[in-house]
Amino acid sequence: MTDLPGWGTPRQVPGDTDARRRRVAGALVFVGGLVLLVTVLVSAPYPPCTEAAPCGPDRAGNVLIGLLLSSVVAGWLGLRFAAGVGVVTALALVGYTVARPSVGPPLWSAGLALAYAAGCVLLHRRRSAGRSRVRRPGPVERQPVPPIRWSVRPPVAPTLAAVALLGAGVAVALWVGYAQDRAGAQQAAATVVTGTVRSHPTGETVELALPDGSTTRMGVFEADDHPVGGPFRFAVDDRGLRQPLSEPYDLTPWLSLATLLGVLGLGGSAPVATALASRWRFTRRPQPTGQVFVEFADGVVRLRHRAMDELPFGEVPVRPEDGLPGGKRRPAMLHGAPVYGRWCTVTVDGRTLSPRAPLRALATPRPARDRHGGPVWPTLNPLEIVGTVAAVLAAIVLGIQAADATLSGLFDLLCTTDRCQPVGLAVAGWTAVGGTMVLAGLLYRHARPGRPALYALMGCVVLLAFALTVLFAGVGPVEGVPPGAGALHVGLLAGLAPLLIGGIVRPPAASARRRGREPAEQTDAGRPLLLVNVGQVVTLTAVVLWAALFG
Repeated sequence: MTDLPGWGTPRQVPGDTDARRRRVAGALVFVGGLVLLVTVLVSAPYPPCTEAAPCGPDRAGNVLIGLLLSSVVAGWLGLRFAAGVGVVTALALVGYTVARPSVGPPLWSAGLALAYAAGCVLLHRRRSAGRSRVRRPGPVERQPVPPIRWSVRPPVAPTLAAVALLGAGVAVALWVGYAQDRAGAQQAAATVVTGTVRSHPTGETVELALPDGSTTRMGVFEADDHPVGGPFRFAVDDRGLRQPLSEPYDLTPWLSLATLLGVLGLGGSAPVATALASRWRFTRRPQPTGQVFVEFADGVVRLRHRAMDELPFGEVPVRPEDGLPGGKRRPAMLHGAPVYGRWCTVTVDGRTLSPRAPLRALATPRPARDRHGGPVWPTLNPLEIVGTVAAVLAAIVLGIQAADATLSGLFDLLCTTDRCQPVGLAVAGWTAVGGTMVLAGLLYRHARPGRPALYALMGCVVLLAFALTVLFAGVGPVEGVPPGAGALHVGLLAGLAPLLIGGIVRPPAASARRRGREPAEQTDAGRPLLLVNVGQVVTLTAVVLWAALFG
């Protein structure tokens, strides 16, 4: 049997420091994924659309775009998971470029994806350095783990969210396949009409002269791909179809959303899968054993190296029916390495207890109040979690459909033929994010905690998803945008900046006991949201001044 004190005491980074490291790592991965996405999209060739080489449905290309979008947010799902997304993206880039060299991005972009993955691995190793490091003895005696009756249940909220995202991704992919096949069949059965290009009214519109002497206009990707005087063939039918043969009807861009949802669902289920895999390895491999002293309290078994030790070095949650009489320390045999985050169990009086979670540091009790003694906010039940995810997805879909019309109406309202109102556009861009966050902050601070206020906060999240989708997915009016229209996206960036900064910088923690004073009250749980709102007011003032002076 191994002398457990020879292992040393497990070392754990304080929770506040570890949480800040996670936020910083997630922000760095966000920036790296954004650089990867923009670089690939900018460096990819965009050949003209012709009947010989139509810009038709591209399932593989849009799945690749979904992977690139996933790399932007994968850092908040786990650094190792983000590294896996980077490797898969690199392989997809290589495969797509080799299969379609005329439209695929350059091969060196795969190297950038691998660099992204390597950066995630380095961040993970740096963040985990010292978290669970222990001084290991030389030879270790290992014995098979006795049979255990497991009762590990995955957390309800993350599991439901992951299942909902995976289901939504699969549903979107199935719908795309079905609708695309129907559209292809409709276009194949349509009548082909040949017209002559008369002019280019806009950069994305061509005017055609038809065989019967009439004229019509048709939207295209690039009007310059269709020279004036050249033939232009398109398919028509009695159901309203008017589709250029060089640009077949394409629903596959929705596969980008399906891929993103699937990756998010996989990322949400990764912790559960990792826990199940580590549990399987624990029970099927011989584990180090050692003598410890245990004490049962509140559903956990607290472990001590010696019976006289004042503080335990860790605790293992166990099934309530496996509980021991509280207040009494007794010798036991520990199975497993005393490392935080790894599975362990103990055998007491010939009975092996059933752990519900890996070994962890001694839990610090938290006050059961919120907002300096205010009522506790209710939590979402499983049905509400699924409903919230569905509402956010519906807002994204609706935002994609209404993006062009919404932006066109905004530019018609705030722009003339030769000039836009930069202050109005900057405030509109800021409102999409900053206004929604300020509304959420006011609700949190002044609304009475309860279901109605909680649903209002969820509504802010849905509204934010819709607004961001409109601004990122819309292209605005088809005609040339007057000078000053860029203030819209400057305002959007001004609204996003406090969110990114607030996600990295942690608010000041409550001060500890000093010079005999009582400890300060627990830090307000809503302080980060309120600090973000203060930043929103500052950025709104700055962007209005910028638009008024330089816009």
